[in-house]
Amino acid sequence: MIPSRLRTIIVDDEAPGSLNLQRMIETYCPHLEVTGVFDSARKARQFLEREAADAVFLDICMPNENGFDFISSFEEPPFAIVFVTAHQEYALRAIRASAVDYLLKPILPEDLQRAQERLLRMCNTPAASMQALSENLPADSPKKLVVYHSKGFNIIETGHIIYLEADGNYTTFHLHNARPLLVSRPIREFEAIFDPRRFVRIHKSHLINLEYLEQYVSKDASYVLLTGGYHVEVSRRRAPLLFSRLTEFTGLRKNYKR
Repeated sequence: MIPSRLRTIIVDDEAPGSLNLQRMIETYCPHLEVTGVFDSARKARQFLEREAADAVFLDICMPNENGFDFISSFEEPPFAIVFVTAHQEYALRAIRASAVDYLLKPILPEDLQRAQERLLRMCNTPAASMQALSENLPADSPKKLVVYHSKGFNIIETGHIIYLEADGNYTTFHLHNARPLLVSRPIREFEAIFDPRRFVRIHKSHLINLEYLEQYVSKDASYVLLTGGYHVEVSRRRAPLLFSRLTEFTGLRKNYKR
């Protein structure tokens, strides 16, 4: 069963940042209870030797011992990890550290609430049951979709969608082994019905299918390379969502059969 409130600690060497995060958790996250705030990894570890915690919101760049060193000091951390940082470039390393989420400063309320949802889901889902989670698509997640256009309609298998591209109230379907298809519906309508574990909104104009993700590139402007040679921009704000969904997807993908 999910605990009524998850015991949560904050580790950040900058007092304004940790205070702001604590206030945001108290305001927007009723299922999280902050039981400790620490300005160093050493102090947090000393606390965890005496008290249990369900989740740790952890800054990455800290003096003497950074967030990754802190995690490495535990043979198997008995708590869930949410990294909090102003630096996007650490996101891929956070994936390898099995972080539940990765929040960019300044933190938005909706991002924090998403982290709470992921923490609650994780606490109610033992690691051994993760496979079962991936093998059961939501009942309302369609495998085929009827899309109407100016000349009639097409029936599309959602597994053949590489990505969707928005243009106002129109959406272009970029498909595997088929010509692009322009549909007079906004992209948000499709985002709402597709399986969120495979379709990720990486930009206000782009919704991609992780099945076709081949490469992520971080330069002046980050983008992903999709099957078919598509270069699709990733917004800075949505990059953490891509990384967290990719963590789930690659872990669950091992048992997914086409």
